[in-house]
Amino acid sequence: MYATILVPLDGSVLGERAVTHAKMLASVAGSEVILVRAVVNPMSRLPESGIPDETAFMESLMDDARQYLSGIMEGLRREGIRARSVVREGEPEDVILSVAQAEDAGLIVMGTHGRSGLSLLVMGSVAEKVMHATSRPVMFIKPEKNREGAGAPVAVLTGTQ
Repeated sequence: MYATILVPLDGSVLGERAVTHAKMLASVAGSEVILVRAVVNPMSRLPESGIPDETAFMESLMDDARQYLSGIMEGLRREGIRARSVVREGEPEDVILSVAQAEDAGLIVMGTHGRSGLSLLVMGSVAEKVMHATSRPVMFIKPEKNREGAGAPVAVLTGTQ
């Protein structure tokens, strides 16, 4: 079914919900799970941030990302799931798409905040950008409840290969 499942993580609880779904799919299909984390260089967004040693600061951010993914990866391995992690510097959607291509991911499973309308327009959406830029199937893990408090679908699968 899916030899490789890519799970982008941003450190949020919602993002981590995607791991549960990827784990279930991987256990049935015998897939490998690749956890990916993008580390955005703050200097690219705040050029006058005044960080004295940008290189050391970026390495610290990259180390934190590796440690974060390592903990999740070890949890998957304890449950018998083949897993590894990738940490790269860059904009999240670019990193996700690049790793998906390099690893020939069969499926991308990612959390989404479920924004729409003005909120989506103003804040943008990594999930939206990934969905429109890839031909790979993408499974979105949405928040459990919508703004009105009614139950909402938890997972939405888009696209097919």
